Amino acid sequence: MASGALICFAGTLTPIPIISSCLRPRAASATALPAAAPGGDTSSSVNSDGSKRFFVKKWTRPVESSPDREAAIAWVNVGPLIKQLEENGNVQLKNAGSFQNIPDWQWRFALKRLCETRKTDIACRLLRWLHSENNFLESYDISFSIVVNGLSKEGRVKDAFQLVELLETDEQWLPMATCNALIEACARNGLAEKSLELLNRMRQHGLQPDNVTYSVVIQGCTKAKLDLGTILKIYEDMKTEKLEVDGKLYNDLIVACAIGCDADRAFFFMEKLQAGGFEPEMKAFMALIQVLGQCGRTSEVEAIFEEMKVCGFVPNVRAYNALLAAFTRKGLMRQAEQVVQAIKMAGLNLNERSYGLLIDAYARAGRLEQAMCIFESMKVVGVKPNAFIYSRLMSMFRDTGQWEGSIQMMREMQEEGITPNKHVYNIIIDTYGKNGQLEAALRVFENMKAEDVPRDVVTWNSLIEACCKAERFTQVPALYKRMQEDGHLPSAHTFNIIINHLGSHGDWETVEDFLQEMQSMGIVKNEVTYTTLVDLYGRSGRFQDAVRCFESMQAGGVKPNSAVFCALANAYAQQGMCEQAVNVFRDMEKVGIEPNLTMLNLLINAFSVAGKYLEAFAVFDYMREVEISPDVVTYTTLMKALIKGRRFEKVPELFDEMVSSGCKPDEMARDMLRSAVRFTEERQRNPDSTPTASPLEYWKV
Repeated sequence: MASGALICFAGTLTPIPIISSCLRPRAASATALPAAAPGGDTSSSVNSDGSKRFFVKKWTRPVESSPDREAAIAWVNVGPLIKQLEENGNVQLKNAGSFQNIPDWQWRFALKRLCETRKTDIACRLLRWLHSENNFLESYDISFSIVVNGLSKEGRVKDAFQLVELLETDEQWLPMATCNALIEACARNGLAEKSLELLNRMRQHGLQPDNVTYSVVIQGCTKAKLDLGTILKIYEDMKTEKLEVDGKLYNDLIVACAIGCDADRAFFFMEKLQAGGFEPEMKAFMALIQVLGQCGRTSEVEAIFEEMKVCGFVPNVRAYNALLAAFTRKGLMRQAEQVVQAIKMAGLNLNERSYGLLIDAYARAGRLEQAMCIFESMKVVGVKPNAFIYSRLMSMFRDTGQWEGSIQMMREMQEEGITPNKHVYNIIIDTYGKNGQLEAALRVFENMKAEDVPRDVVTWNSLIEACCKAERFTQVPALYKRMQEDGHLPSAHTFNIIINHLGSHGDWETVEDFLQEMQSMGIVKNEVTYTTLVDLYGRSGRFQDAVRCFESMQAGGVKPNSAVFCALANAYAQQGMCEQAVNVFRDMEKVGIEPNLTMLNLLINAFSVAGKYLEAFAVFDYMREVEISPDVVTYTTLMKALIKGRRFEKVPELFDEMVSSGCKPDEMARDMLRSAVRFTEERQRNPDSTPTASPLEYWKV
């Protein structure tokens, strides 16, 4: 037998041929390469027993070589050693020189193959052995980066750090490729701060971060949702270092700004990218569409979507869903339905996300029948509703006062084998609480513990709100204490609930006490806190306090959102102060917030209370002009405006329009219709008589 390298295992010498016979039959007397090894030549030396030993000299890949053939050659040379590593762990080579002339790319291929097949432990052993034989590889940088990358994919960042310690010396820290791989390992596994620390160490050791380094760091910071300022500081460092930003980095920056909810800065980097002659990636378009949709900038969403198609990207369901989300978020149901048609025309099928967006939009608009129709249709086509969809339907039934529907949805969900999560339990507690069934809410609360479903601050907040709704505020202090004992600190929403209850009962002194406690606990007032206070002051007729609170919000650096503008407008609307309500609407537009359904409903209400039904219908016409779908509140408020203006005969027409538009009339709308019809009939019977009372005196609207 021709002998090869001798590998020693527990004192036993085992001959391992340098070239395996795995590709073709081996000659009886010698181990040899295939006669014509592509792209390289062979040389030979003599073993101690006189037989020849063949190996490939430094490898130069032929231009027309096959990757499979190259892989086969590499595995022929390296495979036997790896087999011994797999079977016996650490090995000691008696004739290591037999492997010395195997080219670097073959070792790298072997390391990569081991990592791809999740044999990273074998890859680490092989790399450690190669490093111990200093003359085996011309450069260890790429080889270490391959194994570090393999370890990071398995979440073994600590092992990666231990491995690269082999490369550290007193004179040199880490080479470039290995450092980039280590930074990527940290970024991939949620250790963004560690990747930033490594970036700084690179600079300290005289290594200039390149585009790959910065791209990996930015992606890691984006994934970890670090403050956008941190990412923008990295961009400033790149400019200081006069690094030429490439298309990949610009795409990463666009995504980072979009996820950081800074649409304008995302647009800035998109312009820089295109000015540099680079092309946006699909992920950049998607990120822009999503952030613009969140900001309600639907016209720009449509423009970006069309530009994406012009650039050659074929929208998939995920892209269409991003467009759908932008429209449904603003209640633009006609455009949403057009997107659904576009999905079908593209030969695609709606998925869980598509149906969930539609159901959520119809639920928020109070269109119960359409939401249930979508729900049934998705089951017909075989798309199984998930917990989110059931929870949205449960919320819809809860918000329309049909708490039995919420309970029925939960039962159906359980029958479908979907285990209720804490979010579903929270909705049920909130449903019982909003309907004044505190005891039932408490039972569900205790069942969560029995079912081992973790309770969170939302659970406690829902229970506290249930106590407030049931006028059992005396139980709130005990729940407030138990919540903290359970390891859940009060949130801003906790205080918002309590402040809302106290303010509704005119207990302004205790409101101030809770605001001070909120401040002492380091909880910053959020948009909801300010909105709650503005709304409370407005409903109490304390307009100056409402305006001061609004100004305090701006001075405190909290950007007013549509909700706080609506709260301020509502304060004026309830008093029929139309001019002031319209001014709030204009101020909202000035800060870039587009008109929404809630604000327009409030304007209609302001004109309705003031008896200006013509102006109310002018707002209604504007609503349809900008393609915002009216809801039950819109039609009910318009009916109130007609009754206030004694145009009783127009109420049935408006009621019919509401039904034909898909809005399900609530009890108040039906009562108004009956009252208006009764007064119309009375007027027809006695045209000369003057009604002694208006329908609005019977209904508190």
